[in-house]
Amino acid sequence: FIWQVVKDRQGGLWLATKDAGLAYLSPDWKDFTNFTHVPDDADSLSSGRVTALLAGGDHALWVGGPDGQLDRLDLGSGDVEHMAPLLKLTPLGVTALAEAGKGRVWVGFHNGLGVFDGHALKRVNDPQLHGGVRWMTADSDGQAYVSPPGAGVLRVDAKTMKVTALQLAHSGEAGLETSQLSMHDGGLWRASHAGLSRLDAAGGQFNDVP
Repeated sequence: FIWQVVKDRQGGLWLATKDAGLAYLSPDWKDFTNFTHVPDDADSLSSGRVTALLAGGDHALWVGGPDGQLDRLDLGSGDVEHMAPLLKLTPLGVTALAEAGKGRVWVGFHNGLGVFDGHALKRVNDPQLHGGVRWMTADSDGQAYVSPPGAGVLRVDAKTMKVTALQLAHSGEAGLETSQLSMHDGGLWRASHAGLSRLDAAGGQFNDVP
């Protein structure tokens, strides 16, 4: 079962799987490489279950998993750093990752959101996030766009941590449930159970895409 697919800057594809770790398809599309958890190998991934991926600007792949697990995989050397002791999220699982700028990473988990600077996780204190984070992406300024389950889309400022609920294009239960959030050509696109919409950045609301 594939949770997520991420393309790196060389054109390779990383696939997050439910029980088989990471699969990597090289840019020439000729073969796969597998990274997973190996018992008694401290240099392997923390878990074979990968629930979130981020191809960072620091030539690294951030890998989220159950029990607060977050690994940094160096794409040059293949070395793995285990960040879970610094996050202190156990037993909460990491559900989404996005770049926050200045070497920081947004970390979504089962009952909230935080920013990790490589040393500690600073949580965003807002009740709108207590339902957890299912989908997340970020713009070039590091602002996060977050979808809790069945609760529309929230924008979180990377500097002030202020949380703002965005106006949706579709009403009702189907419009509240996000299927995917993606940045494309500088714009935020959202798929919901009610259809496709695009964020009007100036107005702070989503507009329906016929």
